[in-house]
Amino acid sequence: MNSYRVLGYLGITPMLFILAAIIWQRLWPADTQLADQAVTDWLLHAFLMYSGLILAFMGGTLWAPNAQPKPAKWEPWLAVLPTFMALIAVLLDSLLSLAILTTGYTAILAIEMGRPRWGEYASWYQNLRFTLSLWVVMAHLAMGFIV
Repeated sequence: MNSYRVLGYLGITPMLFILAAIIWQRLWPADTQLADQAVTDWLLHAFLMYSGLILAFMGGTLWAPNAQPKPAKWEPWLAVLPTFMALIAVLLDSLLSLAILTTGYTAILAIEMGRPRWGEYASWYQNLRFTLSLWVVMAHLAMGFIV
């Protein structure tokens, strides 16, 4: 397994652990409702903050100047949009935040896959990007149903 795969899966691990912790807490609650809510709030905040950081990082996949033979003038702006989406998302209500972040991850993958050079990327990279994005989107959807 190459370093990109290892780092990719390590990158989504915190999201999955936080999701698992919230599920654990729901199945085996603490002694007081107040403690449960405080822990849930903290975990949700951690999930949203981490997700926002990763979304901003993923915007970098759109940055490469050679991603298209003749990039449009607005193309570099597209690469920084996920950073602004992440910032807005972490400042809003949790369900709206989850929706914005999920949209961001989906859009980045769709844009990247729609580029002419996508077919030139190694198949392991294409599979990795799709698989990681799928796990991240599923984690966000699950979090939306749980909280």
